[in-house]
Amino acid sequence: MASTSFRSAAVVCGVLTASLGFGLLTPAAATAATATPAAASSSDSTVQETLPDFDSIPVDPSLEALRFSIDWSTPWSSRIVGGRAGGGDDVWLVSGNQVYDRSTTGIFFLVVQDRHKDEPLEAIRVHTAADGTQTRGERTPIPRTIKIDGLQQQNTFTPGTTHFAGSATAGATIVAKDTTSGATLFTTEVSGARNGTGTWNADADLADSDHVITLTQTTTDGRKNELRDVRFSPAASEAPQAPTVVQKGRVLDGSFVVAGSVTEDVDSVVVQDEAGSTIADASLGETGYSARLPQDRVGSTVYVVGRTADGTSSARVPVALEQLPIDPTSAAPSLRSVFVYPDGRVQVVGEHDDAPGLWILDGDRVVGHTTSADAVWSYTIAAAATGKQLDMVNLVFDGRDFTGTSERVALPRLLQVDGLADENTYAPGARTFSGKAEAGATVTATDQDGHQVFSAEVTGSRSGVGTWKADADLTSAKGYELTFTQTTADGRTSVMRDIAFAADEDTASRDLALTSHQSGTFTPGPQRFTGTATPGATVTFNPAGFDPSNARYDVTTQANSSGVWTIERSLADWDYKDAAFRQDADGDVVKQVKSPLVPEVEDAAPRDLALTSHQSGTFTPGPQRFTGTATPGATVTFNPAGFDPSNARYDVTTQANSSGVWTIERSLADWDYKDAAFRQDADGDVVKQVKSPLAPKS
Repeated sequence: MASTSFRSAAVVCGVLTASLGFGLLTPAAATAATATPAAASSSDSTVQETLPDFDSIPVDPSLEALRFSIDWSTPWSSRIVGGRAGGGDDVWLVSGNQVYDRSTTGIFFLVVQDRHKDEPLEAIRVHTAADGTQTRGERTPIPRTIKIDGLQQQNTFTPGTTHFAGSATAGATIVAKDTTSGATLFTTEVSGARNGTGTWNADADLADSDHVITLTQTTTDGRKNELRDVRFSPAASEAPQAPTVVQKGRVLDGSFVVAGSVTEDVDSVVVQDEAGSTIADASLGETGYSARLPQDRVGSTVYVVGRTADGTSSARVPVALEQLPIDPTSAAPSLRSVFVYPDGRVQVVGEHDDAPGLWILDGDRVVGHTTSADAVWSYTIAAAATGKQLDMVNLVFDGRDFTGTSERVALPRLLQVDGLADENTYAPGARTFSGKAEAGATVTATDQDGHQVFSAEVTGSRSGVGTWKADADLTSAKGYELTFTQTTADGRTSVMRDIAFAADEDTASRDLALTSHQSGTFTPGPQRFTGTATPGATVTFNPAGFDPSNARYDVTTQANSSGVWTIERSLADWDYKDAAFRQDADGDVVKQVKSPLVPEVEDAAPRDLALTSHQSGTFTPGPQRFTGTATPGATVTFNPAGFDPSNARYDVTTQANSSGVWTIERSLADWDYKDAAFRQDADGDVVKQVKSPLAPKS
């Protein structure tokens, strides 16, 4: 065995610098190798072509639950899951809405390819009746695949106590047996986890011989899964002693630093992934070794390996790269505001709360960070990261390392408005807006005057990002500045401010025209006037004419993008001789239309003039109200001095309504009116004048 003298000089100072993120360790931190993504499987796309919409298929509680009889895998190969569905029903292997395999015989065998082993898998039984109607059973979770950290195709160990670690279904029990001797090597429990995948670790005493190990996990509800044919051979005795890990930590930008000591015969140190591929070369100096690892390794276990000058490797030392734990004593970040840019960027503004730093997280990956340099911080998130659920946390620092985080504060998802550009135009009238936002949120738009233009609910989706759509009336030709606001179901908001919209230039001035009431008559009561004008122009109607003294009778509306306008107004049983319409449009166009309006009379035959009031011929001096009947629409005149031309100045006129009823109001003095008379200007052989002497009551 190699010498056990360690390079144990202090590595703490270098790690402190890296933890704060103000510089790299000295010597410079290692660069990480870039992993090549696996090629897509053609079998996956074939299955997807026949993918049913599982959520739309009703659940039939009478369908027998799936019965599993086999579930095992070997390292570096596919996992086999088999059992019985009954009735010849289809069984689908899915992860969320992604389909990976299908069995159609009722006795099912499903293949979990190696690259899908870490996903949350489920099996769904689908029954198709004779008439083609489909029902399904509940989704049945499949235990997570058992994983051993650092497992390779050829595994070596130093005889004695060997440490094992890995992942499996949260809460399950793992039992490892040596299939050669039948001995149980260890039994351990899997930790709990929100995502369903927990971690486990255990020690086993391995003798100096080859071992073939089978690991069996039993979930809390009794389901089993095996990892078979795990082979270990004793390592060569000339291998150097494994490095020690003195410190590991996560720095401000989210990357990890691992540092420690090695024996004198170690010439280099590398950090490997589970498969044994090198992901970083550590820096080696008098103070020991240090390596900086990319944050995309968060949640995984890496392995530190020492090598001699001739390339002989030590045993692998597992290092779990975990997210920082939540410190319940740390205050959550104070979010002041969230601003959204049309190009998809999101600016987050908040307060530091005396925290040494702050992370913006996508899951456990840091997509933004800031330090406590200022009392108020602002960070702009790139558009590529804003479609996901982002959270922010305050960091906890113990003077050397970041040791924890506060509880997470969720940020609103991206607020997206489709079709926005540097210059936005619209045709005055109806316009449809659409976009994306957080599922379940409400998106509202207000104009520059604070008036709400629309409000829309965001439809849900499994990804957490939904779509929204709303119709708005942009009738003004003067342009808009719209502010879009997203309010999530739990009250978080994000705002896209002052997006300018200019009206299209095809709104040329047009003549004002009245297209309704062409006959000039109306039936007393509610009226609906329609016409055309310049698109976006304000159209005003006044039944008494546009004299300043009549302004209180103005009724206005706005012509839509096609120039059509509508005004609703009630009219009494009266002649409106001065009724008029006008528009406030530019250009050489007709701006005012006069349209006299008279009540429509069903029976306009000439009728006798009659006085129905003052039948006694007496009155009480003061205001009088004379009533009577006449030809509908006729002008009725009253003169208390009689109809001599010299008395014309005393004439008082009114008009009989469409029923022939008329009313005249006039004050009379304490005097005898012997020549008082009424007349009507009606055609036909009818009574046209009535004399009615009037005397004051004694």
